[in-house]
Amino acid sequence: MSIKSKTWLLDSQKGYTRLMCFENKHCLYCDVDLPSPPPHYGAIYEGKVTKILQTANLAFLDLGERLEAVLSLPERHFPKPQEGETLLVQITREPSPSQGKLAMASRAIEVPWGPFVWTPGEPGLRFSKKLTVEVRKNLESLLTPLMSEDDGLLVRSHVSAFSSEELLACHTKIVSRSFFEILKQIQHDHFIKKLLTLTTPKDTIKVDSLALYSDFTKAIASHPYAPILLHEKEGTFDENLEEAWEKMFEIHVPISGGGEIIIEKTHAFYAIDINTGQTNQPAHAFLKKAIDTAFEEIRKRDLGGIILIDIPFPPKSQGDLLGYVKREAQRDLNPPKIHGITSLGILEITRKHRSLPPLEKIVNFEKSI
Repeated sequence: MSIKSKTWLLDSQKGYTRLMCFENKHCLYCDVDLPSPPPHYGAIYEGKVTKILQTANLAFLDLGERLEAVLSLPERHFPKPQEGETLLVQITREPSPSQGKLAMASRAIEVPWGPFVWTPGEPGLRFSKKLTVEVRKNLESLLTPLMSEDDGLLVRSHVSAFSSEELLACHTKIVSRSFFEILKQIQHDHFIKKLLTLTTPKDTIKVDSLALYSDFTKAIASHPYAPILLHEKEGTFDENLEEAWEKMFEIHVPISGGGEIIIEKTHAFYAIDINTGQTNQPAHAFLKKAIDTAFEEIRKRDLGGIILIDIPFPPKSQGDLLGYVKREAQRDLNPPKIHGITSLGILEITRKHRSLPPLEKIVNFEKSI
């Protein structure tokens, strides 16, 4: 599988760091780094079970330092916890104070590291479903002799961007360092480390801040592979990117060639309406552009949960729209699940929501100033 290079742009001139990731002209990822309180997504704690709510299948955890989280029950092969028990857990969704929601935690710990995800609670070698049988066989012959019975390793879909030497270096880093050293690193440098887990050796990281450049240089020095790191003195966000960033605050987003999408949030889901406007394009061509626009906004805004997209044309005018939607969804670094198009023409998708969307983070940050 061919892996394309990506460009990561970081700008830190507005009191926080903005991040956008592009593959050619397609926006794949967007985030902000704020001085927000923990617990952060991916952080790992020893939590004490303070209460079990049987009716809601929830266990409440005290993480220490006045931090709390909830554990959804039951959890796969893990036994039912008891009140007073201490559990090792990982944060899978950050808290939302404005909505009165605590952080979500899980005992299924996953630590991304380059082309791998380390799964200490789930031994064995596993592979992304996107990898071919041939690739899996080659990786099995390379990695299996190096693994112990207690090793748990998931091979990610972008593994083909790494050479055999880089793969072995990544694996060596995992097995040669103690468990709690890795947890400590994830806990304290969450933004830089999170970004490095998403990159490949083919990627380029551009930063405008000399301090941020220095932090990345130190992090890359201890990393098993090195993306290209550049310091852009004139700033990484040009006028076009500034305009794209500002559009994230708008409900109405224009579609190239005419028409627009309208994005609105309800308590239960996000609704995206495709408005044809005055476009004269054929239905199938217009819908492809509309889907491109909708999915780019979903990625930029990091929308999660249930997302419903209203398709304005009948099935006979859509062509292979569902197939196109599934291909477009795979651009996402957090790929949504496509559930299909209903008889009323509603495209149903769900996307994992691990933290607050960038806009909500910014709003909360500005309110605290």
